[in-house]
Formats: sequence, structure tokens, C-alpha cells
Amino acid sequence: VKHQYIEVFPAQTTRIVTACQRYGAALLKKGQSNSNIAVLKQDLHQLGWTNLTLNRSFDDATYQAVKEFQGQHGLSQDGIVGNATKEALFLSHESG
Repeated sequence: VKHQYIEVFPAQTTRIVTACQRYGAALLKKGQSNSNIAVLKQDLHQLGWTNLTLNRSFDDATYQAVKEFQGQHGLSQDGIVGNATKEALFLSHESG
């Protein structure tokens, strides 16, 4: 769909919206604690980061796991879970 000012790709938009429904719309980062982080950690655990304690806290181990995941998927390794990381996690979780 092309608009006067922007071009929107429906498939990509749908993936991002679905990923944000799974992990929340806000950035997820070290020091936070909420139910979206519990889902994030569960998905990372299923993807092979089995050292994670499955709880609601974005701790050091979660930060390291996110950075490793980001590196494996060609994303900026900042340890912050934004839209690109959420989308990659969602796609990995769905295909895994």
C-alpha cells in the first residue's frame, strides 16, 4: 500500500503487530520486571538459552541471551528488545 508520504508493507506490519501483542509494545530492557519479560524468557529458553531462570525479571543472563540472539540474527547487539528483536524472536518462536 502506498500512501502520499509513506509506503506500508502489510506482511511486515502484521508481523510487528503480532510480535508486539506477544511481547508488549514497550521496549524490554535490563532491570525491568513484567509479564512480557516472562514470555520473552520462555521463548529464549525454548530457543536454546536454557540457563535462564523463568521469571519476570530482565536480569544479566537475559541481557546476555538477548545480545547473543541479536547477534545471531544480524541485529544491533544492544541487549534491548525493540521491534526488530521482537519480530525476529516471534518468527523464530513460530518456526521453532
